[in-house]
Amino acid sequence: MNKYITLLLMGIVVTGSVQAGNYSQNFNTAAHDARDLDDGSVIRHSGADVTRVYDNNGDKALLMTQENAGETTGQYILPDLDAGGSIVGFTATYQMMIKSANPADGYSFNFGAIPSAVGGGEDGMYDSGAGPMLSVGWDTHSDTGIDIFVNGQSVAHSGTAPTIFGNDDLGNFENVTITYANDRLAVSYAGSLIFDDIDVSGFTASVGDQFAFAARTGGSTENLWIDNVNVTTVPEPATASLMALVAGLGFLIRRHFMS
Repeated sequence: MNKYITLLLMGIVVTGSVQAGNYSQNFNTAAHDARDLDDGSVIRHSGADVTRVYDNNGDKALLMTQENAGETTGQYILPDLDAGGSIVGFTATYQMMIKSANPADGYSFNFGAIPSAVGGGEDGMYDSGAGPMLSVGWDTHSDTGIDIFVNGQSVAHSGTAPTIFGNDDLGNFENVTITYANDRLAVSYAGSLIFDDIDVSGFTASVGDQFAFAARTGGSTENLWIDNVNVTTVPEPATASLMALVAGLGFLIRRHFMS
């Protein structure tokens, strides 16, 4: 077979095989107090080392912050789901539960360039030195509600307060769904649509971007759990790459037969 045709066919296979990234974690196989999930994710903290898998009578979840542990930050950073590529959309689902007598400060779900330093919380994880960041933040203290942040700036606010149970309550996990497509973001919480079709075009995804949760406490504190995390990405279409490949090979072929 002509070597140029061979290269073209190989290129079609490579550019046509772009697949969605997927991540799923329910923490059930991790040991109590585990801080390494053995799935490429990273759990890290500043202040008290409280971010860990917590086993509550066989029901395991990730404890991000802890009641009576003030001035702490916990992060749960997912592995790069699209190594070597960028995405144009994603759907993330997970569950959350908060218990506290005097709650603070909140947490965020983030997608973008992860800063090297441990930080972030209810206002997201954006660091201008790292790169763009898209965040959904849950404030449980000063300005109770939910915000969407683009590069650290709030572009949408809802006064919908996250459910906070007392420490003696049984409590229950609430469902969260976040979808991103065509520069628009939607957020559902506890069965209600909080945001729909919010313009987040100020954010641009890049190769190497990752998903992460960040939670913090200050003088007031709370038990904040995350569970049943599922993320599916929509990779950048291969069409543009394929067209560039065909054009490049066409040029080489013309040169071959004209020489």
